[in-house]
Amino acid sequence: ATINNSTTATVTYPVTPNWHRYYWTSFNCTLNEGTNTISLKYQSGYAEVDCIAIYQSGTDLADSFMIQNSNSGLYAEVPSMSTVAGTAISQYEKTCYPCQVWKFSDADTNGYFTITNKNSGLALDIENESTLDGANAIQQTVTGNNSQKWSISMTSDGYFNLVNGNSSKYLEVFSNLSTNGAAIGQWGTTGYACQ
Repeated sequence: ATINNSTTATVTYPVTPNWHRYYWTSFNCTLNEGTNTISLKYQSGYAEVDCIAIYQSGTDLADSFMIQNSNSGLYAEVPSMSTVAGTAISQYEKTCYPCQVWKFSDADTNGYFTITNKNSGLALDIENESTLDGANAIQQTVTGNNSQKWSISMTSDGYFNLVNGNSSKYLEVFSNLSTNGAAIGQWGTTGYACQ
């Protein structure tokens, strides 16, 4: 890695199983106040950089992700950067605002995760702990309830399904919509790309 035309570090890229998966790698450097130029090059094999995140030392980004819908290409977010419990989750084009960043934390020893919004600190939940098709996904105060637990399973094309621990239903964009603001909730497995 070269920072402002000065070689700073060698960055080791972890091997990924396919082009649909990515991992974080990191290195430490000193940046100037204002504008900086960061250059990366590879020595062998193949490498692709999807994004560069700048953060202060001691911040762990390894468990933070954006959730992109396979059908629409849009991202799960809390609209209007809301920090209010009960706000419904929807999809929107990529902004990289913290309301589109989600932290995955182990919820228990059974492989479930709690998914919290970086902006609000609230958990991805299903409204009223519903087990019905069509129930809305919302953000809610972290309680540890099963409706805030999610399992992750990989699809045959390298994407992932998020399955609710309470209802066993899949997180999806309703009606296969590909528009900004479309609602996100749960539905039984359909095999559609909106899940």
